Amino acid sequence: PGSTGLVPNLGKSGTHVTGVSDRWPVALQSQMYQDMIPYAKRWGTIYNPGDVNTITHIAEMKATVEKMGGKLVEAHISNSSEVLQAAQSLVGRVDAIHITSDNTAVSAFESIVKVCNNSDIPLFAGDRDSVPRGAIAAYGLDYYKIGYTAGKKAAQILKGQDPGTVPAGLASGYTLWISLKHAKSQGLKLPQTLIQKAADKLWDEDGQVIKE
Repeated sequence: PGSTGLVPNLGKSGTHVTGVSDRWPVALQSQMYQDMIPYAKRWGTIYNPGDVNTITHIAEMKATVEKMGGKLVEAHISNSSEVLQAAQSLVGRVDAIHITSDNTAVSAFESIVKVCNNSDIPLFAGDRDSVPRGAIAAYGLDYYKIGYTAGKKAAQILKGQDPGTVPAGLASGYTLWISLKHAKSQGLKLPQTLIQKAADKLWDEDGQVIKE
């Protein structure tokens, strides 16, 4: 919100704008996925460098991966028709792929899934809805909770409080979704007992929801 000029800062903005940011927990995501696949040293990602929100996430992802002793391999795209080729360009160069909040890449997510399934590359995402689409796991936001939190701020304003005194802030309440079916399709064996304990929602190897 600050980078795009919506508010000068989080907290009490002193303007007529407040709200809830859905900035993803990129560092936490990267660390969790690394724990699931500890041998991975080369992490791939696909994104549109023209998206200011994505750039922020990529910088955080790169810093986190490097802090863990790995390397981030980037594939750039400008439109969804380039996603398949970008995914193919990562084959043989990465141990796993992590797609963050890039709308261009996510819009053609099935193309990435196809390459990962064919090449045994574990695929992780930042948004939970990408798990039913083919990702192994996503540690992400609950958008119902975001809307509920934003609604509480709106209620304060409707009751007469100045928006500039209602603190703008980050969303909270992350949950982990895991698909053992997609893990199997991408050649990754996850310890089922550990995963069942960690996951908030879990699909088995047949694609059936066994925990939610």
